[in-house]
Amino acid sequence: MTNVDRDNGENLSWGSQEWFAYLFTSQGDQDAAAYYTHKTNGYQIYRHTQLLKVLESHSISGRNLLDVGCATGVLTAAVARRFKFEQVVGLDFVKSMILKTASNFEQFKFVSGSLPHLPFTSNYFDLVIASEVLYYLSDDKRLIALEEINRVLKPGGCVLFSSVLGESYFSSEEAVNYVKKKFTIETMSETYNGLYHSTFGLLENVVRLALMLRKGIEPGQLSTRVRLRKYNWLIRTSFFNNFLNVITFFCTPLIRSHWIPKFSNWFSGKFRILFEATNITLIGRK
Repeated sequence: MTNVDRDNGENLSWGSQEWFAYLFTSQGDQDAAAYYTHKTNGYQIYRHTQLLKVLESHSISGRNLLDVGCATGVLTAAVARRFKFEQVVGLDFVKSMILKTASNFEQFKFVSGSLPHLPFTSNYFDLVIASEVLYYLSDDKRLIALEEINRVLKPGGCVLFSSVLGESYFSSEEAVNYVKKKFTIETMSETYNGLYHSTFGLLENVVRLALMLRKGIEPGQLSTRVRLRKYNWLIRTSFFNNFLNVITFFCTPLIRSHWIPKFSNWFSGKFRILFEATNITLIGRK
């Protein structure tokens, strides 16, 4: 029976290159609850749809696109096809994922590299996407990354910046002030996903736990492994594993649905006095 006694001896820090690589190699990108399942996870589908809508409401044009922190390339490809970019480049520091992404989207170019520095020619790109990636950097590296994005953009080019809002990320004011250091902000949009994350996000974590136990993998962070081991007596039981299988069977279709986060955002937006914004998207022009 699966258990979580194994210890890989590592404590992978949140947001580190090793942490992201472990998430990809251990969970893959097919299961709806996996961290990198951008193609079939309903929340990720909805999030990408919202980013496309923000771009569509703006005057986006040009030939060259760069997606910084492109991950599986799903958003990169969607933006490239929607706006008919000709030269498309995705950058990410998880080499194993970049290799797979490049094989999935052979018509585009995907390269391995890490922020804050960008290995590209100055004044080359018409649009740079930085979606939920810059908050992983320290304050000094955030500034360098913003300068690098400004450098590789053509005059008049745009950056699409999006971030989770919260203590470990940006506040709305911090996000706006950050982007304003180098760009003129022309569009701002906020979404309200707290209700979704506090309900279906919990179910997603349960299904992700089932995935990990099924594959015999453990969390990358030592603190999470220690907490999980406290319940090894329960995890070892057939009853608990059968319970997880039932939850997975019934909840996976819900996790795949993009209508649920869409409704959650609409509902929370109608009652903003009760719900805070959880995500911000900005378009800045050079």
